[in-house]
Amino acid sequence: MILPVRITQAELKEINELERELPFKKQHLEEMKSSVMALLQAHAPIEEGRFDAKIVMRVGRSVPWRQLLIDRIGQVAANLLKRQFKTHVYPEVRIIEHAVPPLWRGKTGTDEAES
Repeated sequence: MILPVRITQAELKEINELERELPFKKQHLEEMKSSVMALLQAHAPIEEGRFDAKIVMRVGRSVPWRQLLIDRIGQVAANLLKRQFKTHVYPEVRIIEHAVPPLWRGKTGTDEAES
């Protein structure tokens, strides 16, 4: 059976290049998030514009075996046991994109907002 569509060398080349670029871009992303996190923690002001940033706290416990524990000792006992272990808080930088820049900060009287 012959298929009319081929995988082109250009597609393979692009995949290869993206795989090479990805680790550098991930590292650059983490560095940028880290610097924005430090500035947000220092209460640095954010420039007016389309984007906003905030720190979001993600809470979690390292209990991948939770369902097995519930099956063995029951939900109530598992909840009591869970309270004895420390939770981990993971701060993350969240970037929020706003639809129309001047409107979300109460500046509706400007010419930009009306156009």
